[in-house]
Amino acid sequence: MNFKNSLKKIVVFLLFALSINSCWILQATDVEFPLVQSMSYFPYSENNTLKKKDYSLSLNMYYSNIYMFDYERTTVNDMEMLSSTLAFRYGFSPRVTFELYYRFVFSFGGIMDRLIVDFHKLFGLSAGGRSEYPRNEVNYRYKDAFSHRGSPMGQSPLVLGVLGHLYSKGNFRLNGRLALGLPLSAKPGFSSSKPFFTAGVILLYKKKNISVNFSNHLSFFGNPNWLGDEDLKNRVFHSEVRLDYKKIFGGLLYRSSPFRMNDLANGAYQVYIGYKIGKYFELSLVEEFPPTDTLPDVSFHLTVDLKGIL
Repeated sequence: MNFKNSLKKIVVFLLFALSINSCWILQATDVEFPLVQSMSYFPYSENNTLKKKDYSLSLNMYYSNIYMFDYERTTVNDMEMLSSTLAFRYGFSPRVTFELYYRFVFSFGGIMDRLIVDFHKLFGLSAGGRSEYPRNEVNYRYKDAFSHRGSPMGQSPLVLGVLGHLYSKGNFRLNGRLALGLPLSAKPGFSSSKPFFTAGVILLYKKKNISVNFSNHLSFFGNPNWLGDEDLKNRVFHSEVRLDYKKIFGGLLYRSSPFRMNDLANGAYQVYIGYKIGKYFELSLVEEFPPTDTLPDVSFHLTVDLKGIL
């Protein structure tokens, strides 16, 4: 069994990613699944307002393995994906923070297929149909709308947002967010030419070494041109709760699906656990709950605090 060799490859990749990105902040809380993210995405991992004239700069990165197809083979999502979201936040006043997000996606065959199959064999789990398509190759398509092979790339809409402090009492704070996604390009399966609008409410709690972040966002959008007149819900709901205790953190998140029928109509449920390395780094592993039709099999998440390093 090549489980150990595959695991070594993943560790080497993560160390490489850390070395080339040590000058950035890396944060993200979205569910990595490009077909849904092509309509709207949620890069809002920092939910506290900044002090006046203060700023933060971040690059949100996920490395994910995605494998899903339906029985009718109308959709196939077989790839590994590296997504990075550059975020800039500025404190306009103690109660208002302006935000700017730019996301870029690179998909490729990757190296994790064998690792996941060996992991399933080791614990006597089903391989989930992974023998149906060649390993370490991109096979991404949906009906007649698009078909991608090779190493396709895409960029998501530019997001302009404002985060405001609404209310506070004791250790609790209530913040609200409004954001607008402005398309930069349209690429079937990765981005839409239609803008989206997002509204969010965040409840924060902090006492000594414990902090809790409960965020809820609802996004509205129009059908991408490449999906034609497909019957979509034209909205996506994202909810996350995160608990931090000293250097350990973890959380649960849910994201709905805009699709109405078949496997793609299932929502996404994930859990993650991570550890803060020193003052500036966070490393976490993200795993899924069934049904697993609109989310990755596994994701690695790296966070680096650039402002602290500078």
